[in-house]
Amino acid sequence: MNFRSSHIFTLILALAAFTVPLQAQAADKPSVGIDLFNKGDYAGAVQALKGSKNYVELSYLGLAYEKLGKAKEAGKALDDSFERTFWLITNVLAQKPKIFGKHQDAPKGTAEERLNALKEPIAFAVATAAKATALKSGDSKNDLFKKRVELLAGLLSVLERGETIYAEADVTTKLNFTHKPIPRYTDEARRNLIQGTVVLLALFKPDGTLIYVPLNTIQGGLMPGIYDAANAIKFTPAMKDGKPVTVLDTLEHRFEIF
Repeated sequence: MNFRSSHIFTLILALAAFTVPLQAQAADKPSVGIDLFNKGDYAGAVQALKGSKNYVELSYLGLAYEKLGKAKEAGKALDDSFERTFWLITNVLAQKPKIFGKHQDAPKGTAEERLNALKEPIAFAVATAAKATALKSGDSKNDLFKKRVELLAGLLSVLERGETIYAEADVTTKLNFTHKPIPRYTDEARRNLIQGTVVLLALFKPDGTLIYVPLNTIQGGLMPGIYDAANAIKFTPAMKDGKPVTVLDTLEHRFEIF
């Protein structure tokens, strides 16, 4: 990550007041805890912000704990903030009308509109994750956390360059898989009769590389094989008006017992 600690702090504060159509998280009134933090009452802020489910307040809770020298508690609050922000972002992307998957029904341009609306919360999530990583939080050491950060950072990089991220329905020529391996069904999964579907949210870049994150997981030792298969994917990028473009879509792996 290329955020320094002071920059992260500034970005979190700068983005704290943003509004975006994530109405479930919108505060009905000003936050007492954030007000206390801004006044330098960090202990009071902690007491007021404990138990909050608002991702902005949770980031402030983490910053307040850090000010009090409680790095472990700070990391936990920042982890909670990041996870909550990640799911809010992906839920907005996945809402109807759908912009990716087998049954796309969104009007053209919907993906661009949603992603532009989500630019600030994506930046907030990336900054929060960087702060959590700097504090060596519990989640920041996990592969799933790192994959979530990588995908959001990839989205943010494209958006900050002023480029468009398309849904498959928006492109002139769809991306073409030239190598798409199938994950191996493990002996452990077979013994335990594991079946189900894993969905990966994937950013297909114009240079032929992709970034992905699982939106759900499955037991039976199947996830490493899913990651290996995704890492080995080769594709020809999608085209829009004769130019290769970035596409956001999903990959699904279904495991069934016959």
